[in-house]
Amino acid sequence: MLNVTSLGCITAQARNVSSDPSGFVFEGGSVIGSGNEDSLLGRGYRHCSRVIFYKMNLSSVVRPVGWDAWNAKDDVYDLSIPLTSY
Repeated sequence: MLNVTSLGCITAQARNVSSDPSGFVFEGGSVIGSGNEDSLLGRGYRHCSRVIFYKMNLSSVVRPVGWDAWNAKDDVYDLSIPLTSY
C-alpha cells in the first residue's frame, strides 16, 4: 500500500539507456491518500524511465492524467516512455 500524504509524484525513476534493466513495478496493491492533496503516479526523470503500476487499486488521490513529463524540453522527457498503469 502506498499512502500519499502530499502533492507530488509517487515515482521518479531514472534510466539513461534503454539497455539498463532497472525500473519500478508496483503490483497488486493500493494507492490511497491520508491528506487533502492529490498526486501523480510518476514523472519521467530521464528519457528511458520505466514505471509500471499493474493490477493496482488507484484511489481518487491519483490525478486522472496520471503522469508528468517533469521539466520536458525539446521532447527529452517524452511521455511515450513506458510509464504505465493496468
